[in-house]
Amino acid sequence: MNTELIKLIKSVKKNINEISLGTGINKNVVSRHMTGKTSIDTATLKKYAEFLDIPLSQLIDKNTNKYKIINYENKPSK
Repeated sequence: MNTELIKLIKSVKKNINEISLGTGINKNVVSRHMTGKTSIDTATLKKYAEFLDIPLSQLIDKNTNKYKIINYENKPSK
């Protein structure tokens, strides 16, 4: 969960629909980001940073995925 992003989003007092329109990120994904249910990659953080008019470096933390996750693979346990 990116607590800095959540704090900044709350400070601009925008709802999920406004954030979605301003960033181009699906509103369901924005919601999952705000609740910590979905991790955020740097490309997506860049969209939030542009929307908030802040440097990307302000949003990157130890929980940020450096690459976009496109698939999870479940391997059977042995």
